[in-house]
Amino acid sequence: MSVRALVAVGLVLGLGLAAPAPGDEIELGSIRIETPEGDLRGREFHRGIMAGLLVMRDKSPYLAQLLRAAQDAPFPIVLHPLMEDRATSLHNDPYRPYARVGGSRVLGRDGTIGYPAAVYLTLANVNPYWSESKRGMLAHELVHAVDLVYGRSHPERLVRERRASFMENVWRDVHGWRLTEQYFDGKLPAFETLEYQRAKSRGAIARCVQMLLSTSAFDCP
Repeated sequence: MSVRALVAVGLVLGLGLAAPAPGDEIELGSIRIETPEGDLRGREFHRGIMAGLLVMRDKSPYLAQLLRAAQDAPFPIVLHPLMEDRATSLHNDPYRPYARVGGSRVLGRDGTIGYPAAVYLTLANVNPYWSESKRGMLAHELVHAVDLVYGRSHPERLVRERRASFMENVWRDVHGWRLTEQYFDGKLPAFETLEYQRAKSRGAIARCVQMLLSTSAFDCP
């Protein structure tokens, strides 16, 4: 287990949600935030990530479960900003967030076999003053990262994206944002992402989140 870090933050959220009190603290655990040295936008990214993690901890029990899984991960989850460096963009698209393997496959002290994970997000994805942050890309990509570090990424990308879209919709619901109903990225054929909506109507969200955070399956309503 990585050494835990307590980071003090005093942020004002422009999300229509209660702002954290000055001096509020959040435990990062295995989460790392790495930004380019000397670039002031790195500070903005760091603040945005911290604001998002506080929302996850305080505004939804389901997002809090995802956050705890990331904090307690056996291997690091490193968050990076997407800026001008094309070397960090996916398919030469500097605005597309993504998660990937961040190192070699590792056997953890607890017997977990997984990978370090790297997550790339734009400043708009995490800036709480921008509507773009309400889309839930932080939660979406953290699902992919958590799957990598715990060694439970499903072999089919369709299933992986359905899982991530479920938690993305949890985030959107917390923020009063329109829920996503379809996934399309030009690589996969478009498919519906209505599992969260059905789970909510049937009182099955907790069961689905437990499945997401303990298996690679996605047998939700």
